[in-house]
Amino acid sequence: MDENVIARAVTTLQHMAPALASLDRTRCRVPLHISAVRNEEQGGFELPSELISAAGAARLELVVSILCDVSDEGNSGDEEDGQPVGPGSEHRFI
Repeated sequence: MDENVIARAVTTLQHMAPALASLDRTRCRVPLHISAVRNEEQGGFELPSELISAAGAARLELVVSILCDVSDEGNSGDEEDGQPVGPGSEHRFI
């Protein structure tokens, strides 16, 4: 991750935290979406504690999505764009 982008996001979230925290949660959801695309089957990513702290101060829900785009070298020909298709196909979303 680009450290400058994350630092700017943390600063912005810290400034917005009081307003976000004051929103009525019975009328709206306030999630922080974090997503990543991996070309490997295992692994993850790190988030700085400042980002986690700012999200907590803003009372945000944390939604994490990691798409594993792993192509199978020995495929059976039942694939489309590296993803299995048809009955019994499996997409790996973590």
